[in-house]
Amino acid sequence: MAETDRRFFSGLLRIGAGPALWAAHLGLVYGVTAVACARGAGGVAAPTVVGLTLAAALGAGWIVGRELRRARAGPAGTRTSFFAAALAGLSLVAILWAGLPVVFVSACP
Repeated sequence: MAETDRRFFSGLLRIGAGPALWAAHLGLVYGVTAVACARGAGGVAAPTVVGLTLAAALGAGWIVGRELRRARAGPAGTRTSFFAAALAGLSLVAILWAGLPVVFVSACP
């Protein structure tokens, strides 16, 4: 594989890391809540969702920090690092937004 191909796929993975983390978080939150409510274990759903949200938010924050450090380090991958940090930042907002209802609303009806 050529160096340009390696850089392309590496950049693609870096840019997609934040949205992939958000998608995994969203699927896990809805899946855990659905299974817990269906089995009558509604008390487990809220703490699990809070834990998943905190873990995903920390992961997205770590990606943002790493990519911003890469962007400041030099011009080699500045655009890729900027877009990766921006998408991870948007994913962080989406993760917090998806986890917020558990604070205000009961997980199971």
